Amino acid sequence: MLPVGFQKLVGLIGAGRYEASLTEIADLLELESELGVLGKVAKIREFLDSIGVQTIPSLDKGEVDTIRLFRFRPPAFGDGQDIIERILQTDESHNVEFKSTLRIDLKRLAQAGQTVDQCKSDEVQHAVIKTIAAFMNSSGGQLLIGVADDHSIVGLDYDLQLGDTASPDKFELYFRNCITGKIKDGGLANDFISLKFVPIQGKTIAFVEVLPRGPLTFVKKNGQYLLYRRQGNRTTQVDISEIEEYLRVRWA
Repeated sequence: MLPVGFQKLVGLIGAGRYEASLTEIADLLELESELGVLGKVAKIREFLDSIGVQTIPSLDKGEVDTIRLFRFRPPAFGDGQDIIERILQTDESHNVEFKSTLRIDLKRLAQAGQTVDQCKSDEVQHAVIKTIAAFMNSSGGQLLIGVADDHSIVGLDYDLQLGDTASPDKFELYFRNCITGKIKDGGLANDFISLKFVPIQGKTIAFVEVLPRGPLTFVKKNGQYLLYRRQGNRTTQVDISEIEEYLRVRWA
């Protein structure tokens, strides 16, 4: 039977979003001081691996007092097509969102004489970033880039026509740099995002899974930091007059 501290940790992780530092985990597990810092971290890593738990950020990043998210590793879904098919059978919701492109304004592109390069849009890109931030400030979510609101598959063809997103590798690099540049503490926020390219119906889409964060996630726009949340199937900005109530509900 597991010692009491180890049983408590399993229960806390299993109950939902659990965040703590390695120092707090070591105290919970009542690890011997003789192990030293490195010995305690090694013991924690060994136990987490044995029960299938991952931390975000990983144990290789940050310090012992860095707050980490602990969660059981999600099941593998093969090439991802099966989970995408299931998502496409649902509507947009609190934790599901579809975006046709990462950067291209398709309405403008439909006008005569417009090229893909001319239709790059900061607002389209901002819509993606704020959705990701809203997922982090809520309960997490799944974003499909390359899928229209009516569930039709657009694919990444338009984004892949641009030089700096001209391949899946370049697309992900650009995407990650956007998170780093447009989200406050975006370097840390990137650890809460996974991106996978999934072939479906003869096209390729980007499947973005976003985990919830404890710290609030702010988006930079026009020199300001904006706070977003999910309300039903919408991403909405939290007005300054609403922040106190929002925080009360969020931490309840």
